[in-house]
Amino acid sequence: MDETAINVPASLVAYIPAITILLQFLKSIPALEKVKAYFPLFAVVLGIIVGFFAMPAETEVVVKIVGGIVLGIGSSGLYSGVKSAGILNSSNEYEDDE
Repeated sequence: MDETAINVPASLVAYIPAITILLQFLKSIPALEKVKAYFPLFAVVLGIIVGFFAMPAETEVVVKIVGGIVLGIGSSGLYSGVKSAGILNSSNEYEDDE
């Protein structure tokens, strides 16, 4: 039985916070208010784009796509984790511990 392994470089993890920050900036633009429900999809698409440019040229396309999907899902999960931990309030602003 032939098994195929997809090895995604661990260095891609560094791009997850950058994608999350970019998406939070885009959410603050009033013109994009109507498409907020699609931001997780935007995160995955942006992750795939970053995956294509962040990985070496000799990397297979499938690995770049899978790596990008991991980036997008990871950035959505990072935001959800921060929000559910109570670090962000309901208006997506950081709470002060005063």
